[in-house]
Amino acid sequence: MTVIDEQEDHALANGDIVAGRYRVLRVLGRGATGIVYEAEHQWTRRRVALKVLRSELSTNERVVERFLREARVCAELSHPALVAVLDMGQDEHDGLLYLAQELVEGQTLRALLDERSPLREDEALAVVSDIAEALSEVHAAGLVHRDVKPENIIVSTDDATGGLRSKLIDFGIAREIERDAAQSRTQLGALLGTPRYMSPEQARATGEIDARSDQYALAVVAYECLTGGTPHDGASTPMLLAALLTEPARAIDRRSHRVSPGVSAAVMRALSASPGDRFDTVRAFVDALRAPPKPRARGVSLALGVALFSLLALGGARLATTSNAAVDAGAAPDDATSMTPSASREDANAPTEEVVANDALAAATEDRASARDAASARAPAVSAVRAPRRTDDPPTTVAVDPAPRTPVEATDPEDVSPARPALRPATFGDASSWLRPATVR
Repeated sequence: MTVIDEQEDHALANGDIVAGRYRVLRVLGRGATGIVYEAEHQWTRRRVALKVLRSELSTNERVVERFLREARVCAELSHPALVAVLDMGQDEHDGLLYLAQELVEGQTLRALLDERSPLREDEALAVVSDIAEALSEVHAAGLVHRDVKPENIIVSTDDATGGLRSKLIDFGIAREIERDAAQSRTQLGALLGTPRYMSPEQARATGEIDARSDQYALAVVAYECLTGGTPHDGASTPMLLAALLTEPARAIDRRSHRVSPGVSAAVMRALSASPGDRFDTVRAFVDALRAPPKPRARGVSLALGVALFSLLALGGARLATTSNAAVDAGAAPDDATSMTPSASREDANAPTEEVVANDALAAATEDRASARDAASARAPAVSAVRAPRRTDDPPTTVAVDPAPRTPVEATDPEDVSPARPALRPATFGDASSWLRPATVR
């Protein structure tokens, strides 16, 4: 017979028959307690995953007990995410213990992560959700798996949806938790499981293990699927265990910024060092993972609105200040000495716009009257300017004011503004006030 692995002198070869009905086809994997083969039932031609206990362990009562317990646990449980147990027994010729299970097409999650890591968030949540459903069934039966890790998860592609489907395998170290600690099948102080996926309480080997320990391991699996790493690192097993027992889990956003906040928060809660800080059940953990994102807090939105309003108000105040400065500059009087540096728009005694307008109208009226009086007084001093003479007209002389008055601008009281005076066409009053016929000599 051909040996599959020369280092495994007890390994079965292709074509070997186990229990007179299972023909070995190939090796699927190796574990601490046994080897898993792909085999075919001799009569039904159905292919199965045949797990065979290592021959050197067949005399170890504790190992044998765990192996048999796995068979009983799997046989009692039924769930789409759990590998079904089809048969179990012991070979009559060589005494090998075997367990025939449903053959699941696919690969381990470890192999998938080695190919591409991290997974997309929807893929990671699909894997974690399936395994959580399987663990819920296990926990409802009063059991703890104690070794949830990528190597014990088989993933395949769902033909109907194209998504990932996952199944949980290997109950070799599962134990009943309803029994007393004194009657526990796992010896107190024995470190069972894989350190990188152990909960802190499991790493202490105190025996106080419950379903929340599996929740922690599942959260580590979710963390690795989402980020490509694990929450604790260590160059060796002792260093890894020391980090697990003394340091908090590394935040997901320190490894990846692609994970949505709600998913990140749920995973980090399930990774709490204290079991009491985790979710009550793995189902509650998955519900939190799949919960829709929470809307932004109303207080935050209100604060943002107040901040935006304040910015707009500040901008408006600055614009008003600039406009007032421009208006003040444009309304400066001709006589610069009439303004002093100490003048202020906020002075309580400053004249109003209406008073300024009335004063301007009164000044314009007074100036017009004075112009007329002055023109009358200068009449005797008018010089004569002879106009061109036509042959058929009598000689005449036109009197012209030697210093005509500056035209006075007519203003309407309603149009007077200290900020920007209205511009209107100037009028020159009554022409008779400065244009008179000259005395003919």
